[in-house]
Amino acid sequence: MLRYGSLPDPDPNADRSLVHAYVVGDYGPEERETFSEGFHILHNPWASVPIADGVFAGFTEHRLRDDGLVLTTSDRPDYFTSHTLVFHARVARTRAREYAERYQAAVSG
Repeated sequence: MLRYGSLPDPDPNADRSLVHAYVVGDYGPEERETFSEGFHILHNPWASVPIADGVFAGFTEHRLRDDGLVLTTSDRPDYFTSHTLVFHARVARTRAREYAERYQAAVSG
């Protein structure tokens, strides 16, 4: 299984996003994905009982500001895009790694 896409560049002068591509499982046990990584809290600005910010630790939260813009807060980089490809074959992991390398080379150069 391959994940790829883009995420914000923390450099305030950046003119484009960063790219990511990795084979799921090619990282150490301390880097495992958590349930909260894919979960987004969309706060309802008209809720009669609103949820306080930070109640769900580690979740990305979106809140409508008074000026109409959306404020997004997160403890980690929040992806602009993320795609998942599932390969089915005896050499699936090898093919996924090759695809990740080609993707990163194509968007970097």
